[in-house]
Amino acid sequence: MTEHDKAESPARRLEQESQNSDKPTRVYESDEVAVEWYAHRCIHSGRCVRSLPRVFNPRKRPWIDVNAGDSEAVARTVMNCPSGALQLGKRSGSNSESAQRD
Repeated sequence: MTEHDKAESPARRLEQESQNSDKPTRVYESDEVAVEWYAHRCIHSGRCVRSLPRVFNPRKRPWIDVNAGDSEAVARTVMNCPSGALQLGKRSGSNSESAQRD
């Protein structure tokens, strides 16, 4: 095994950590909506990117900007994620229950 093979990218390490946990890889929040991203579930269908490209842009970091779109549109897009990699979550300052996708 070469040194290159031993070296792990930060993205790969993050993905592996999320596979060992039921916690989201990242949570993106605005005042109105929280989006949880579970990287290990993503099948890269691209529905989110096609639906709201200003919000979901894999070429930017962070790749989800919940402030770049209407919160209701963001919620609809998240609920249409075919793999469940995107979930609606509870905002850190909110007392309401998490609106999870079935």
